[in-house]
Amino acid sequence: MQRVTVVCVGKLKERFYAAAAAEYVKRLGRYCRLELVELIIGWDEVSRVKPDPEGLNLALARFGLEPGQALFCGDTVIDAATAQAGGCDFCAVLNGTTRREAFADYPHVYIAEELSQLQRFLKL
Repeated sequence: MQRVTVVCVGKLKERFYAAAAAEYVKRLGRYCRLELVELIIGWDEVSRVKPDPEGLNLALARFGLEPGQALFCGDTVIDAATAQAGGCDFCAVLNGTTRREAFADYPHVYIAEELSQLQRFLKL
């Protein structure tokens, strides 16, 4: 069974984010060994915010990963710009307020209408 680590950069204290993480676990956990990791990168650890890749680079370094080993999944063009600046592949998930057309100007490997499409894309 494939192992997937979902890194949530930030604390899942907001109800919306906690619900989204629970949905990842529910949908993907049946098909893989799913590990959900909350990675806190505090304001005192970065001097620049997204779309600057400083926080992304710090997260990758903490897991010993290179940008080419990660897939940045996000729901805003700020996420897409961060992935681009950091050298990561990007997958848009349209579960937020950003429309598909907004991602046209950013490199992406896939645009998922919803989490179940992301699951199929990842072959989980």
